[in-house]
Amino acid sequence: MFTNMEWRVFFKHKNKTYRAFKISQGNNLDLIIAPKNSIYLPKEITQQLKIGDEIKVEHKQLNILVDHYTMHPDVRHVRSIQTSPPHEQSIGGWKLASISKAIPLVTMLFSTNKSSEEEPKKKWFGFSLPDDVNYFIVDLIAYPKNYKLGFEQNFKIRNKEKPSNEGLDQMPLEMENCNVEMIIRSTNYSFCNIPFNILFQQAEGKSMVITRVENDKILAQATELSSLPLLTI
Repeated sequence: MFTNMEWRVFFKHKNKTYRAFKISQGNNLDLIIAPKNSIYLPKEITQQLKIGDEIKVEHKQLNILVDHYTMHPDVRHVRSIQTSPPHEQSIGGWKLASISKAIPLVTMLFSTNKSSEEEPKKKWFGFSLPDDVNYFIVDLIAYPKNYKLGFEQNFKIRNKEKPSNEGLDQMPLEMENCNVEMIIRSTNYSFCNIPFNILFQQAEGKSMVITRVENDKILAQATELSSLPLLTI
């Protein structure tokens, strides 16, 4: 764990190192997530979809470069590099100061794109990808420190063309007044050729799951997101 409740997450692939994101929380309890070289997948995409509908999104349709995602005491939003007004500002009942349940934050996709290459200059942690995997998907979920996060994941793998290895892992990050769980999914079904990382803001209600990437297309499915079960420890 690092000082000031800050984590810098990197990953290695073959002989190169890539920065994924930084997450931090200060004394004011604002939770800030800053991904490297990321574009924003807007929630409007789900408006015309029914639960269970699947879509393919080309990265060329997305043009908002993410500076950071912030969860303030009462407001959550995404700020872009190009403009100052926040995107998808959400005001709700989720407050980190008195967190009592699991709070879905963001889903992010990271790949071995050239603009994310970076050698760490400070303390960091992370992992290595197998040679035949060049991207992974991360769901970040905040939850109280005195609870254990339980989650349920359902897979529908349709690999008629070729077999694949699907990976699922989780890592807890200790923050100032909560923990943030990283749920990491990976596959060697196909390579990702998108020159950016991707960020999607999660919220209860109709939402979206990024299922995989096929070359330069993001495959996603509309879903209903609800509170996650918690176990006291």
